[in-house]
Amino acid sequence: YRRQRQMCKETDPQQAGYKFEEELAELIELNGYDVIKTGKSNDGGVDIIATKIDEVGQKVTYIIQCKKQSNPVDRTVVDSILGAQKRYQGSIAVVASAYSGFTRGAQEVAEKFGVRLWGESEIENLKRNVTRKRNITHRRSINEKNVEHADARKSSRKFVGYFIILAIILACAYFFGTEQIHNYVMNLEDQI
Repeated sequence: YRRQRQMCKETDPQQAGYKFEEELAELIELNGYDVIKTGKSNDGGVDIIATKIDEVGQKVTYIIQCKKQSNPVDRTVVDSILGAQKRYQGSIAVVASAYSGFTRGAQEVAEKFGVRLWGESEIENLKRNVTRKRNITHRRSINEKNVEHADARKSSRKFVGYFIILAIILACAYFFGTEQIHNYVMNLEDQI
């Protein structure tokens, strides 16, 4: 965290902001959202638009304003995303700032109007979700491979079993003749 803050101070603030937008957009996309990044200028207070169809078939849209700055994000940024939310009816407004936090005024306005503030912990949760999904996918692929191997072994055992039975039948036919085998099989069918 300290290193990230130090890197933020060492680089061009505007470039650091764009890099934060890129990283957050990629993270959101890895969490299963379709992501559109707005242009660098005239974004109207929105840097990222993220959409997804949820579990019940409803379209969910997040409009996100990213801030990477040394001072806490103030209420003017929250006001800006609220203005943008009017253009994106039904969207969920988010201000993301993993590095500097939010002023009390920004928090009060956000709470009053339902704007979500994503700080360091929320962004870490997004990262954990990606890691968890990757681990689940990895485990699922391992399990699928194990099932495939088990099915192959089972098929192989069946083949060997049938081969052994066929070999026994052929050996019996060779030594005892086909008539005796036919009578034996018929007796088995009667008993079953």
